[in-house]
Amino acid sequence: MRRILTNKNEGCMSRRAVSAAIAALIAAVGLPCVSAQDYSQQLVPTASNLTATPVSSAVALQYGGQQYATVPAGAVETAGHATTVGLSPGDDSQVQLAAHSLSQNRQNRRQAMYCPPVFNPCKDGCDISFYGQYESLWLDRRGDRFFSLSRGGFIDSGFDFEWGGRYTFGKLFDCVNGWEASFVGPFEWRRSGTNTGPDTTLSPGGIFGFADINTFNNATLHTQVWEAEMYSFELNRKWWVWDVLSTMIGTRYLNYEEDFSLLTQGASGSSLLLESVDNTLAGLQIGGELLYPSTLRASAGIRAKAGVYANFDKRRAFVRNNGTVLINAGDTSVDLAGIIEMALFGSYYITPSVRLTGGYEFWWLPGIATIPEQVPGSITQSSGTSVSNDDSLILHGASAGLQILF
Repeated sequence: MRRILTNKNEGCMSRRAVSAAIAALIAAVGLPCVSAQDYSQQLVPTASNLTATPVSSAVALQYGGQQYATVPAGAVETAGHATTVGLSPGDDSQVQLAAHSLSQNRQNRRQAMYCPPVFNPCKDGCDISFYGQYESLWLDRRGDRFFSLSRGGFIDSGFDFEWGGRYTFGKLFDCVNGWEASFVGPFEWRRSGTNTGPDTTLSPGGIFGFADINTFNNATLHTQVWEAEMYSFELNRKWWVWDVLSTMIGTRYLNYEEDFSLLTQGASGSSLLLESVDNTLAGLQIGGELLYPSTLRASAGIRAKAGVYANFDKRRAFVRNNGTVLINAGDTSVDLAGIIEMALFGSYYITPSVRLTGGYEFWWLPGIATIPEQVPGSITQSSGTSVSNDDSLILHGASAGLQILF
C-alpha cells in the first residue's frame, strides 16, 4: 500500500521499510514499540564509542528486562573500537560485549538524522493518510444459458459482459490501522429474443384448464426479455502489515434484482407473464489481500473476501391470458445467503503516489433467488405465492483501474 515499496532512494526509505515490518511484528507479540534502528543498536554486536573509563563495580547490561552481558569490576571501556573486558590481572583474553545501549538523547538525534519522526512506525501518522481508487469492472452473469419459456427456441446465447465501476476511498490513522468504504456498480445485464409459436412450456393446473391459457399455447410469436441489476456498498475496518499483507472485517449491503417478461401474440389474442425477484443482502464479511512486489514499481497479488448475510428477498408474479388476470401475487422472506469473492491482480506505480491496477475477479453468491427458479411449469391458483432462493449466482470478469495515495 505505502509508497516506500516503490521509492528508489536508499538510506532512509529502506530504514522505513524495515522499521514498518519490525514494528508490526512487535505489535503482534506485544513487545514495546521501538524502531528497527533502535533494535539494531540494542541487539547486534557493535563497536562502542565511549571514553576510556574504569568500571568501579560489576555492571549488567540489560534491555527489555533481559540481561545480555556483564561487565566485571575493573574493566576498561576503550574508545574508538569494540569494548573489551579483561577477565583477570595478566589475562590477555578478550570478549566483545553483546550490546551497548546508546543514551536516549543520542538515540533521538540519530533517529532524527536518518528518518524524520513522521516516518517512525511507532509514532502517530504515516507517509500517506488517504487513498482513492477507481476500477472499471467487466462482469458476466454465468448460468441459465438455455432458459426459455418458448418451445420455439432459446432467448439468445446468454448474458454478455457488462460494465460497472468500483469506487474505493480509504483513511489511514497510522501505518497499520484504517477504514475503507467501497461502492460497486451499478451493473445491468439484458437478454431478449423473439421466437415463433405456437406452444410455450406452460401448462394449466389446479383450478385452471387449457382454455384458461389458450393464448399462451396458440400463439405465433413469443417475445421474451430478461434483465438483471446489481450494486453493492461495503464499509471495512482494515489492518496493514509489512506492506504486503492486509486484513479486514466489515459490513456489506448488496442488492440483486431480476425481471422477466413473456409476451405472446396469435389469432386467439395475446397473453403476458411477468416475474420479478429482488435480493437484498446485509451482513458481515472478512477478507485479506496478499501482495508480492516483483520490482520497485510492479507487484502482483491475490484478494479474497467471504461473508454471511441475511437475504431479504421478495417475488412478484403476474399472469394475464387475453385480458383475464389469472395470477397477481407475491411473497417475501428472510433467508441465509453468502458471498465468496476472489481476485488476482497486478499493479504498476507510475509515480510513488499513483499506480495502475488490473486483474481478474470471480464472485460466487449462494442463496440467491433467480427467475428460472421461480417460473412455474404449470399455472395454478398458488403460483407466485412463495419465493425460492436456493439458486447460486456466479459472476466473473476483468478489472482495470487507477489508485492515488495522498
